[in-house]
Amino acid sequence: MPTQEPKRQLFKLSKNRKTKLMKKTLLSISKTHEDMLKSIIQVDINQERTHISNPEKVLFILNYLPSFRDFLTLNNLTQKSMLEALSEGTYVTVKKDDYVFYQDSASDCYYLILSGTISFRVRNFLNIKRTNTKKISNQKIFLKDNNADDSATEIERGVCHEGQFFGEWGLIFDIPRTTSAVSVNSDSVLLSFNKKTFDKYFSR
Repeated sequence: MPTQEPKRQLFKLSKNRKTKLMKKTLLSISKTHEDMLKSIIQVDINQERTHISNPEKVLFILNYLPSFRDFLTLNNLTQKSMLEALSEGTYVTVKKDDYVFYQDSASDCYYLILSGTISFRVRNFLNIKRTNTKKISNQKIFLKDNNADDSATEIERGVCHEGQFFGEWGLIFDIPRTTSAVSVNSDSVLLSFNKKTFDKYFSR
């Protein structure tokens, strides 16, 4: 009588479990490269450099961040052109809770987040008084001053993290900033590109 073959499905991971494991691995890889990126740029900042001293290495690390890879694909950017653009960027260090720019201010730069998180906010015109941060319809309401009225509050519209860009709309359409940008959770380090560099590499 032939012996039965062992049930291989016992040793197989379910599709759902495979997906979770893959996501966990990718997050671990992403976190490792975020830390590597922070350590490189910190050396530049400590030595008061205004430009990336090793753009090749920075680009190599950025390529491991999913958000950055998506950006390259979306804009049809080659590694060579991105490397040239990185060489023309200027460091901007933003303290926690400080603003990169304000809503309605002039649009003059495009930014790549090297470390940190940037929150985008618009002024709140709702007639609702709040004394602290609170969610209303899945949107955060921020009081800039505990004694301020509603005209001083802001609504969060979104956030960006390491490897992501922001600030392009004002440059593309030649309009003022439609939101304010604030560094949250920690200090942030950005790479700033002026209008000339933006038109040369990014507005294709």
